Amino acid sequence: MTGWRKLLAAAGLTAAVLVPVAPATANHHFMRATEVLGGVEGAPDVQYVELQMYAAGQNAVLNSSLAFQDPTGLADGTFTFPANLPNGADNANILIATSQAATFFGVTPDLLMTPSWRCRAARWSSSASRRRASA
Repeated sequence: MTGWRKLLAAAGLTAAVLVPVAPATANHHFMRATEVLGGVEGAPDVQYVELQMYAAGQNAVLNSSLAFQDPTGLADGTFTFPANLPNGADNANILIATSQAATFFGVTPDLLMTPSWRCRAARWSSSASRRRASA
C-alpha cells in the first residue's frame, strides 16, 4: 500500500471511530401501570388506569392496549390506544379514565374509555412489554 493510500485508510478509520452514534431508543418499553380503579361503591362506572413512563419518549402508544381482568383473573375487556400521546417526558403519567371518573375526581384524562368492565387488574401490552397492576 502506498503512502497516500495508508493515509486515506487511516483518515477513514479515524472518521468512522469519531462519528457519533445515536443511542438506541424504544417508544414504550419503560412504562408501567401504577394505578387501577375498577369502580367505587355506588359508582361502578368510575374507572381509570394510570400508566407511568420511566424514560422520556415512551408516548408512542398507538395500537398498544390494556387488557383488563375481573376479580377471578378472567379476561374482562381491552382498551386499545387510538393515537400516540403528546407528553413523552420522563416520569410523565398517562391517565385513561371514564367520563364518570373525570367528573368524580375533577380531572381531565389523557384518553377517555367506556365503562364496560369490572376490573381488578390491568395488563399493559405492547409489542415489547407486558406489565400488570392490581387494584
